[in-house]
Amino acid sequence: MLKVFAENFGSQFGIKSKAPGVASRNPASDPIGRERQDAMQCQNCFRSQFDGAKLHRCSGCKIEFYCSRECQKEAWQGHKVKCKLNQRVALLEPEQRDSHTLLRAFCTKHRPTITVAAACALKLYQSPELSLTHVAQIHVYTRKASKRTETAFYAVEIDITPIDDFPKEMAEELKGQMATARAKCVKVGGEGLLYVLVQCLDTSVANMIGSGFTQETILEEYEENWKEVALKRLNEGIML
Repeated sequence: MLKVFAENFGSQFGIKSKAPGVASRNPASDPIGRERQDAMQCQNCFRSQFDGAKLHRCSGCKIEFYCSRECQKEAWQGHKVKCKLNQRVALLEPEQRDSHTLLRAFCTKHRPTITVAAACALKLYQSPELSLTHVAQIHVYTRKASKRTETAFYAVEIDITPIDDFPKEMAEELKGQMATARAKCVKVGGEGLLYVLVQCLDTSVANMIGSGFTQETILEEYEENWKEVALKRLNEGIML
């Protein structure tokens, strides 16, 4: 369903990438990746690598992370539908499957930037409840000349879309997942959960990311020029 949505949206978007070549690691990147560790969360209790959580991928979809077998079991009721959808990636044509794998790796490298940009695009510092009705979107193109994961795609726009604009089945699934995940996030002291869809417009593959947030964190991260900052980091391969 993510593929269908990306295809439909991509045909209307109309922006073409003029991506400069990037051959080496950006010296502005954090070699330790402190913020990446903080952004990598267990999808049940929302403890992060920075908190000391040792994360393991779901044995089914190989995408979602959990810090323990207990957390994975507790999250299964809400995750099982998404797990099946994630496993469909294996059925894609080899070229698309490789593109999807690369997009997921790109998102992992830039997870802090993607999460903060999504929170700012959704204006969660003003209306946290918007995370229940909208998702953020980052539109990218493949940067074919790049030999590095963090510069494998070139971002052209960051915006938001109502969940109801997605195909009906996908919208209903997202709403259910959001409600369940938000309840868990609030239970452990968070404000809620945001979703961001990173979609590649030339290959029609997409990756959905969920991240817990607090109002305090959002206020700390907000900048007036957040979009300019986010696009610069994504397109110059600056990893936090």
